[in-house]
Amino acid sequence: MNGDFIREHRLLWLIMAASFLTPFTGSALSLSLPDIGRQYGQGPESLSWVLGSFLISAFVFLLPMGRLAERWGKARLFMLGAGIFALTSFTCVFADSLSFLIGVRVVQGMGSAMNFATNNALLMLAYPKEKRGSAMGWMIAMVYVGLSLGPVVGGGLNHYLGWQSIFVFIGFIALGVFLAAPVVLKEVPGADERGDRAGLLPLEAFKERTFTYSSLAALLNYMATFAVGFLLSFYLQDILGYPSHESGLFLLLQPVMMALLSPAMGALSDRIHPQTLAAWGMALIAAGLLGLGALVHFGGFYGLFPCLLLLGVGFALFAAPNNNAIMGSVPKKFYSFASSWLGMVRLLGQVVSILIVTALLSLGHGSLAGAELLSLNMQISFGVLSFICLMGVWAARVR
Repeated sequence: MNGDFIREHRLLWLIMAASFLTPFTGSALSLSLPDIGRQYGQGPESLSWVLGSFLISAFVFLLPMGRLAERWGKARLFMLGAGIFALTSFTCVFADSLSFLIGVRVVQGMGSAMNFATNNALLMLAYPKEKRGSAMGWMIAMVYVGLSLGPVVGGGLNHYLGWQSIFVFIGFIALGVFLAAPVVLKEVPGADERGDRAGLLPLEAFKERTFTYSSLAALLNYMATFAVGFLLSFYLQDILGYPSHESGLFLLLQPVMMALLSPAMGALSDRIHPQTLAAWGMALIAAGLLGLGALVHFGGFYGLFPCLLLLGVGFALFAAPNNNAIMGSVPKKFYSFASSWLGMVRLLGQVVSILIVTALLSLGHGSLAGAELLSLNMQISFGVLSFICLMGVWAARVR
């Protein structure tokens, strides 16, 4: 029993370290884009590709990497992904042009897709059924630790040591994952099993109602929540007049709550039906979104904190249990596919969320202009997002 405990927790720390890399990098680089632009003499429209190239690459490669993991072995692909992430991070330090930096970020996105395609699958292989939710909760917590620390640590590194230091920092973490992986993953049963058992998009997996509807719930969840920070940054700065650094600190409450509560909610999903927890999580998120709409309508500030608290608790209650439901609904031969599918659903939901909000913010309403027009369109946006979330309550409950 002690040997199993050590083996499981070694793997969990390895997966948590790998899960930290992508969210930390994205949130840290967001603050360093102005300095990168000044170095290369480029404007915002070009700098957006520093982030966008990575996301697009990760999205494109996710399903192929899930397929490759089944043919080549999950452990090998995970190690290769960590190695690519480390190598590309150190390479970015020496980028002599923005186009070269963007090209390296494309390759880095491919390495990240390798980790996305294998992390949940490896946890499923290493942990017994009654412990999987807890393990996924810790992994999700580390994602939000990365999101929370990115602006703080990344901002400090960028200010004192330059934007290249962010890539040095993540490069050493990825290198540590790469070096530790051979030792840790050899203890995971089935991590090197190979076979040609699942296609690129195995339709058999979608015959399982839990997999299909929990995937739909995840898509609706990311559609409803990803653009919230985008909307609130405009509300705090353009309507209430807070500076950007203070606005960023206010918005930390949500990811911090997610990081603190996700392990407990994941463990709870090992004892209570995960779809029930996920549905309650979506309901809390919907309530938080409606509260934000009312907050914008009345032009308040202090109501922001209970609304963000509701969102944080709701997302923690949803994420790990819903992942547990998805991964637990498929046979072992589909673990890598399900892991990569989860990553695809997340990225697709994030993109659609931004597209929906961008379209709603561009609406015109007669003679309204400036802050009044922005306020009305934000209220409409929060209403639409809460409706999407309520549809997710239905999807999450299907068994």
